[in-house]
Amino acid sequence: MMRALLTLVLLVSPVLANAKHGDQRPPPAKRGWTCYAQGKRSFGGPVGDIWETQTAGGRDQFEAAQNALSRCYSFGLQMCMVQSCWQR
Repeated sequence: MMRALLTLVLLVSPVLANAKHGDQRPPPAKRGWTCYAQGKRSFGGPVGDIWETQTAGGRDQFEAAQNALSRCYSFGLQMCMVQSCWQR
């Protein structure tokens, strides 16, 4: 029972966190670059690490990557790294 409750909380918490911070996101740029940054949240024990992805944009690839990393760290994630970028 406890394991099922923990699993439910871990599945729902990222959704609630994104909804809570939804109005703090900068509006997407009409032109430019978008990058994905991935970071982990460690829970230890039987759960282990949960990896989450954050997205951010910028006028150029460097700015988009920096914004994605900043966003990743601002959500309390560790070991953040940029996974991919593309031009819009």
